[in-house]
Order: sequence, then C-alpha cells, then structure tokens
Amino acid sequence: MKKLKKGNILIWALSLVIAVVLWGYVVFYVNPEGDISVSGIPVEFINESALTGKRLMLVDGRDTTIDLRFTGRMQNLVGINKDTVTAVINLRDTNATGDILMEYEIRGPAELDYLTIHRIRPVVSVTIDRISSKYVDLQLDLAGEFAEGYDYDPAVFEPARIYITGPATELDAVHSAVARYEPPDPISRSVSYLPTDYTLYTESGDIVESEYITADYDEVWLSFTVFMVKTVPLVINFVEGGGLTESNIIMDISPASVRIAGDPELLADIGRIVIAQIDLASLLNGLDHEVYAIPYPEGVKNRDNRDEAEASIQIVGVTTRDFNTMNINIKGLVLPEGYAYNLVSGMVTVTLRGPLDELNHIQPNDVRIVADFSDEAITSAGRYRRTAEAYVDGSDTVGAVKKGYEVVIDVAPIPEDEPQ
Repeated sequence: MKKLKKGNILIWALSLVIAVVLWGYVVFYVNPEGDISVSGIPVEFINESALTGKRLMLVDGRDTTIDLRFTGRMQNLVGINKDTVTAVINLRDTNATGDILMEYEIRGPAELDYLTIHRIRPVVSVTIDRISSKYVDLQLDLAGEFAEGYDYDPAVFEPARIYITGPATELDAVHSAVARYEPPDPISRSVSYLPTDYTLYTESGDIVESEYITADYDEVWLSFTVFMVKTVPLVINFVEGGGLTESNIIMDISPASVRIAGDPELLADIGRIVIAQIDLASLLNGLDHEVYAIPYPEGVKNRDNRDEAEASIQIVGVTTRDFNTMNINIKGLVLPEGYAYNLVSGMVTVTLRGPLDELNHIQPNDVRIVADFSDEAITSAGRYRRTAEAYVDGSDTVGAVKKGYEVVIDVAPIPEDEPQ
C-alpha cells in the first residue's frame, strides 16, 4: 500500500470537516423540521407515600413503559431518547382502588419545550389496592423420617403465628405459613429452638408469591419433642380358683395393644399393661364387653388416644353343679364366759365347678364351709351372720364358686341347768 503524502492527508481532513459542516448546515438550517419516535420510556411514580397514609398501595404498573413521537426542529430532537425522557404519574390525590387509568406528565431536557409531543397512549393502567394485615398460623412440613420406633409431639413455634401486611387481595389468599424441616438423618432426638424459614400458602396448597407482602418475622424458631414409641399388649391377670385355670378361659381384649411413648429407659421395662385382675373363683358366667380403664404407667404418653378397653371372657371345659352340705366349720369364734352358739343355717347350697367326670365323684361331705368370726368381738347374746368360704376336699380340679355363702349363728347364755 502506498503511503499518503503529507499534503494528501491535509486535503483529506479538510474535506471531512467541510462535509460535516455542510451536513450540519443542511440539517439545522436548510431542513430544520423533523420527527422521531421513542419506545420504552419508563413511567415514574411520585408521592407514593401519600398512598401509604391512606392505607393504600401501588401493586401493579411499576414496570409500565410508554411510546411517544416528537416533532420539531432537528437541533431540538437530537438529545431526545428513553434515557433522557420520563413519564411521571403523581399519586398524591389518588383515593380509588382497583385498576385505574391515569394520565402522565412528560419530563426531560429543556428542548422538550420546543417540541410537539404526540402521546400514542394518553393514559396508562395501574392497580391500587387497600393495605391489609392479619395473623397467620404456623404449620410444620416435616420432610424427614423418624428412626424406627420413634415419634414426636406436635411442633411448637416461637412465635406461634406471624403478622403479615400487604395488598388486601393477596392477603385474602394466604391461608397458612408452613415451615419446612428436613433433617439430614432419621429423627431420634428432640429439636429445640431451631431457626426455620417459612413459606406462605393458599388453602389449596399453592405458594403465595408476592413482593408486597411483609411479615413481622423473617424466620421462626421450631421445637418438638421426640419420643421412643413401643407397642405393648393389654392383658388381664387371673387368680386361678373355683375350678378354673387360665386354660379354661377364652379372652378377647379390644384393643389388643396400644402404642406408648416415653423415655427409652422407661419403656424398656414395660412389656405389657394390666387392665384388670380377676379372681376366677368369683367368675360364674364369663364377661361380655366389660369396659376397663387403661392404667398407663407414670411418665408414659398414650399415642393412640385410647383410655378404655373392652374385654370379653368365655369359660370353657368345665361344668357347674349345686351341692348341699352340712359340713360347716366355725373358726375364730370367741364367746363371753357362760355363752354358747347354735347354727341357724344347718345346710348350705354350694355351687361347684370342674370337669364333669370329677364332679360326679364329689360327695356332700367333701364340701366344707368355713365361717371365720375371728375379727368380731361378741360380747352379748344375739344373731350373727358371716360370709363363709367353701372348700372342696380331695380334688385338685373341682372348686367352689365364690357366691357369698352365708352362715348364721345364735349366741345365747347357757342355761344354768345345762353343763357348760
């Protein structure tokens, strides 16, 4: 390439200057009128604090832009663009709510005073809403799993609820604040005062996303107590007698078991819960849906919310038969000197129970009635009654049903002509 000579460079530069001058002359003097269109001019809102004083707020329209066309002398149009021109809306006198059409004012450089402004949209739409506040309850979304055999009490939050403020329309949709807790390992320990974020939800379970809703707390503190959980059976203890052993009992308890929770060391020693103790000798015809309170051990939580159990008992494999006996023994009777007693009840009917073949071998003399008067101090004549116990001698499988057998005696002075 040939190098330009120094004279040629001067000629080239001078030509450029002359061209610019001629262009400017043409633009600004020969053809002074022109027009330009500017798109995306931002809308600015002023005096927004006046809305706050009226418990109102702007919730839509902040990102609005407008398009304008400007006509006038070219020398005044040169600096006009979306960075130098702004549309201004004054909110000072706004009192209405909802979707509102508002006029705007054009502000920019001094050259605007020499231009004609053509508004493609003379108004813009904004949304004003009423400011509202309310309390929202906190709920726990527990995303983790519990270690096997563990459970927890309902979560406790501090604070128990949050106070939110924002547009009334958006606040009406808020139903709950949900704090999510996702532990790294299966849960086996209690949680105490753990800082936790929360999310606002609608009643249908959708997340409420709003840049205008504020709350009095950005995070809350979560606590809940973890317990070991154990399933233990409900049982009835039996005292064998009256011709019955546990082999003669068919029992149904509902529920058959309950879940309990508590300290692992405490639960380790609990293998069952006894709801009743029954003396089989007193049980004549079994039980039908007998209700018993469940006596949970101290320090144990009832995880099934069951306070009562029903028990039904059926007696099988034995037969009952009544026997009359005069074999009555008086025990522990202490009489005043010169007094004697006579049996008023000379015969007692006793109900025996046992295998049929064993009952067939029982004789009346095998049945013994014992009336114990050792706890009664007799000091005078009179008639005395005592509930007696019945016994069967000579059999390990037949027994007497406890029915409250009564023995009656008369105590009187010994006549003087009778030997003492």
